[in-house]
Amino acid sequence: MSEDPLAGSRNLYTLRETTRSVTLIR
Repeated sequence: MSEDPLAGSRNLYTLRETTRSVTLIR
């Protein structure tokens, strides 16, 4: 696991997408 700013940004994006999906389902 390397600390890459791009990877972190992508992880955050994925997290936001997941939250959005959960909100849509709820």
